[in-house]
Amino acid sequence: MANIDLQSDEFIVMENGNFTVKSIPLEAILTNRRLVLIDNRKNAKPQRNIPLSAIHNTEYGQNEDKEKTVTLSILTKSGEMRQLVLTLSPTDFLHLQKKDSSGEIHQLEDTLSGQTDDERKWEYDAWVAKIKEHTVDGLESSVPNNLTSPPPDKVPKRSPFIKIAAIILVIVVIIGVVIVIGQITKGKTQPSQNLGTTSVMTTVETPIPTLIPTPIPSPTPVPRPQYIIPSTGTWVRIQYPGNFAGYVRIRGIFTQVNNTVEQFIQLPASDGVISGSIGKQDGSVDNLTVGIYKNGALVFTKNTRKPLGEIDFQYTL
Repeated sequence: MANIDLQSDEFIVMENGNFTVKSIPLEAILTNRRLVLIDNRKNAKPQRNIPLSAIHNTEYGQNEDKEKTVTLSILTKSGEMRQLVLTLSPTDFLHLQKKDSSGEIHQLEDTLSGQTDDERKWEYDAWVAKIKEHTVDGLESSVPNNLTSPPPDKVPKRSPFIKIAAIILVIVVIIGVVIVIGQITKGKTQPSQNLGTTSVMTTVETPIPTLIPTPIPSPTPVPRPQYIIPSTGTWVRIQYPGNFAGYVRIRGIFTQVNNTVEQFIQLPASDGVISGSIGKQDGSVDNLTVGIYKNGALVFTKNTRKPLGEIDFQYTL
């Protein structure tokens, strides 16, 4: 793969030498800021830098030859939307070059190295997913549906004491009304000269119920998931009580790591060279451990207790 100058806060996400544009073999390098397309043939055009902010849509597809394609909708500086079609070539071009005594680079030959259909399909799917993840297309699709409209006004929760006070107030008002009605009725039922009997109005007091506040249950702590070593595949396991960060790489594919306590990373290949660097994010002397598992068995491990310590590792499957 070609070398490119990275900015201080820029890192490579994925690299691939299997794409073509209009039958021209290209090296594609995806960083967290841009998509770089490089043609290393003699007298070819210089590299093309496409800012990720200009990529507004990414689509899967295939051409008439049933080759897989990635169609990018790119917003130009003039405000026009143009499409760039990347085709996953059926073979992997390896460009061999030689520099003469004057410093001029000469192209010697192109060799081919094949990949299985499963490896090429995984490579294609991974590329499209990473491009969508780091562009405007991925940011818009990751917004939950309930955030596309303004959230409804929150209704403040009423305190149970307010409810109790309201109930007591209603009971007091009812008692007062009963007493007033009793007094009015009593005044109207005084004995008169035309009546031979006297009517007596009896007032029945309404008992006040005893209210018992409902206890509020305490939240139940959610247990942290326990990881089980997978019995198949190749995995990298990272363990540290605090925060850790770094990357894992195999076959030119980078996986960024930024987690705490424990993380499992499944690797896309069952053979090849695994390399990476994982570091502590604090000055603790707790143990940081990196392990590689293949089909459930631990084949490599390395650890450090140094404050702000880092583990650089490399292992051939």
